[in-house]
Amino acid sequence: MTAERLAAQREATLAGFAAALAATGEISEMLTTATREIAAAIDASQVTTALWSSDGKPRHHQMAPARFRPGRLRLGDWALDVVRHQLAASVVVLPGDEDTSLLTAPLDGTGSSAIAAEFPAGRPVGAEVRELFSVLTSHLAQVLAKARDYEQARAVALTLQHAILGPTELPHGFAARYTPAVPRSKSAATGTT
Repeated sequence: MTAERLAAQREATLAGFAAALAATGEISEMLTTATREIAAAIDASQVTTALWSSDGKPRHHQMAPARFRPGRLRLGDWALDVVRHQLAASVVVLPGDEDTSLLTAPLDGTGSSAIAAEFPAGRPVGAEVRELFSVLTSHLAQVLAKARDYEQARAVALTLQHAILGPTELPHGFAARYTPAVPRSKSAATGTT
């Protein structure tokens, strides 16, 4: 393929990936969608993302296409743990179990998230696949950062809303209830019932 055709194909894949992520709501749904889309785009046998919480435990999101039947359910935590401490936007190729290859990348510069894609033994990870993986994971990192910022801002707003409430003791015979703002449901946003 020519360089121009590869670039056009990469741009089309990125546009589809961005559209799929835009249709998600929460971070968990976003990561599940991202793992599925990346697995399909780079034809990996398995893709796993992990987020580390403040207690140091990772939360995984995994996708293995139906045509691949991996013997294990999860890529080794060691690969994700190693790559999460790399510089942001770096892609690292690591050897996997049973002569497989792992293509890995951190999803931020803080060590709190990473992604790894596994390729079957004997299948080399070419420059085009590494480049596409880099583009997709860079986009995912940006979207993930925005989603985290939104969640943090929402938590602050809820705290402020609770803090500005009036007195909780009302005269006899009166009652009040306060409900903080919540995100609109998808049906309310689209006007369907």
